[in-house]
Amino acid sequence: MGFFDAFKKKSSPNKEDNTIKHYKCGRWEQYDVLMNVGFSWQMIVELADYMASTDISNIEQVSISDHISGEDKDQTYEFAFHGTVRQMPSLANEHATLGLAGASKTLNALTKIVWINQTRIIRVFTTVKDQTAIRDYADKILNKGFGTADETKQCSQSPKLQAAMKKQQEKIESFRADTDRYHKHLRNEWDKFSDEDQKAIMELIEAGNTNEAIKQCHLRTKMGLMPAKDLVTKVLKESAADLE
Repeated sequence: MGFFDAFKKKSSPNKEDNTIKHYKCGRWEQYDVLMNVGFSWQMIVELADYMASTDISNIEQVSISDHISGEDKDQTYEFAFHGTVRQMPSLANEHATLGLAGASKTLNALTKIVWINQTRIIRVFTTVKDQTAIRDYADKILNKGFGTADETKQCSQSPKLQAAMKKQQEKIESFRADTDRYHKHLRNEWDKFSDEDQKAIMELIEAGNTNEAIKQCHLRTKMGLMPAKDLVTKVLKESAADLE
């Protein structure tokens, strides 16, 4: 289960404001905010693209679903390959929802925004317990009130969030720098793949389709994009070359 999947659980709403509903989800908060305009799919994609270039950094997930209560389909690999939400091929057709998750510079917290197609609702998942702040945040999403990408680079995250993200990144980079140990770990992960998955991925590598091989590593095994890329480009391709 992914980090943000836990947000799907709900409890009784807080009805103090009829334009925003607040649900407690364990340590997480879910807010459903009723806006004054309805969202078309084109508008949703444009807003998600804007948020990904301004307020939301360290993007952890981009997802779609074909039913409001349906299971999320992880499209993060597409975002990573194409660089922007607007250029993602899976968004050319309409879906029920579009979600964007990462660290909000404005809220100074991990946050997921979900736009619900053909409704007036923006759904926000976060650790922030402030209904008024989330109402204002939703209004800024709708009105593109976070400035330009260059301006939002000046916004700083909370020291606590910055420290946690820096510590995690340093841990990852230290592990990747220890080549022998890291590659051994990747080979051990590869050994856990099914024979069918190994065969499909190796066929893509041998055909020179590196990007698709990385994508299939990510989709078939739920391996993160970075280790999937390292497995394909630094371990499997080298192994394939040694066999030639």
